[in-house]
Amino acid sequence: LDNTFAEDDGDGDSDSMRILRKYWELPPPAPGEEAAFQPLEHLDSIAHHRTAGGHPVDPCVSSWQGLGRFIPEQEIVSESGLWCVGAMCSALSLDNILNLVQAVLLEKQIVVFCPGLSHLSAIAFGVLALIQPFLWQSVFLPVLPTAYIDFLEAPVPFIIGAQHKTADMRQRAAGVVRINAYKDRVRAPHMPHLPGAKVLHEALAPVYARIQALSAQNAKQPVHVLTPQQQQACGAFCEIFNEHLESLCNSLRCHTITDVQHSDRVSLLLKDSFVGAFAAADRHFMRLFVETQMFEAHSDSLLRAWNNAGGGAE
Repeated sequence: LDNTFAEDDGDGDSDSMRILRKYWELPPPAPGEEAAFQPLEHLDSIAHHRTAGGHPVDPCVSSWQGLGRFIPEQEIVSESGLWCVGAMCSALSLDNILNLVQAVLLEKQIVVFCPGLSHLSAIAFGVLALIQPFLWQSVFLPVLPTAYIDFLEAPVPFIIGAQHKTADMRQRAAGVVRINAYKDRVRAPHMPHLPGAKVLHEALAPVYARIQALSAQNAKQPVHVLTPQQQQACGAFCEIFNEHLESLCNSLRCHTITDVQHSDRVSLLLKDSFVGAFAAADRHFMRLFVETQMFEAHSDSLLRAWNNAGGGAE
């Protein structure tokens, strides 16, 4: 988009390009404030109220540098997380949601197939809400344009959404984790189970059943419109997931060494010791997980926070 707008002087824009240009140039609202976007003069405005808990927008940061440069990913995910999780629960079984999350945590190459754009993007964004406090670090394309099908051959982890499973798409996606949302089916190579998966499943099951029941009662509503009861249920679903994943790092500090001889404290995680503290059945997953970019990023942030507070093992 940057190159497209930079090379285009705006003359002769189609309505679609004019809408895209106006949206791209609209600065995000400050925390707690509202922004109105009017696509075209004869169309109604669309209002968005930003939550009050976000970080202020830096006016020196251009929107050309991407949304994530001045709105934290956690805030972006929380804004869309609830309705996305609700849509995910209406499309996938609880077992398949757990399989998808396990694949994401191990940074597999993942393609989600769904003909409906709302559910397609919801599943992609929903899984980002479920894996918090960990943040996805690699390629994320919730809706893949047909022209960019070559991304399926990228030698990096990715989460990609595709509306249609063409013959070319099927061939290129043969070796990746495939989520067929319209069939509620997951095709993936064998993966070790997330530690505590059975306990997590038991905790999520009643909340998942409530989300499905509420979705059926409000089936005529747009997928992004939730009743207060749906918001509460989806929030509880995310909270259970997030707390379980956060618990994986509960003993992290016990398996670090810290250099205190310099003014800047530096801590190092002893990965073998950390993995060895888990039950034998969980070590295969954790051994793979500690080598992922998202674990490295999260553990580094925890260690920096502890060092800044004067903590850490010595």
